[in-house]
Amino acid sequence: MQITVKSNIEKIIKQIDDIAKKQLPFAIAKALTMTAQDVQGAIVGTLPEKFTLRTGWWKPSNKYGFKIKAATKSNLQSEIFTIAPWMTLHEEGGIKKPFRKFLAIPTIAVKRTKRDLIRESQKPRALKKAFIITIKSGQKILVKRISKKKLTTMYVMEPRATIKPVLDFYRTGKIIANARFKINFAQAFEEALKTAK
Repeated sequence: MQITVKSNIEKIIKQIDDIAKKQLPFAIAKALTMTAQDVQGAIVGTLPEKFTLRTGWWKPSNKYGFKIKAATKSNLQSEIFTIAPWMTLHEEGGIKKPFRKFLAIPTIAVKRTKRDLIRESQKPRALKKAFIITIKSGQKILVKRISKKKLTTMYVMEPRATIKPVLDFYRTGKIIANARFKINFAQAFEEALKTAK
């Protein structure tokens, strides 16, 4: 009399392999998207310490916000991006040039809103009784006449401004992506196998 015990392990391994192969693109796409969300969160999280955020322009729901494009099984890459044109200078550094002749740098005389925004009536073009003068140092300033004998300096006029690179968009992205992708992939792959049909 003989009892033969056979294992169907090879069939199980083959099934697991097939399931794994089928679910792999979904898992990778999900891990990439999760990683993009981690990078997005890290970049947005550092903005308040690097910039004065007077409005919510940077929020993902806004036009210039830091957004993500999710990966799909047919396009295994995710993206983190902003179309805010001024952020390139804050990433790379460089010279900011005016649209016309000068950049107008506001002084404390310029009235602001509660959110520290310059009031429309206080912007250079809207100022009444205002004009540019050149002081002894050669510096040009935009002044507003308060009375016959009194002028108030509203803006200092600069031909250009040096912008230092402070955003660290690419460096932060690389660090977070390297730290988070393996963790996110392990989680996504486990979930993909559990939900496999």
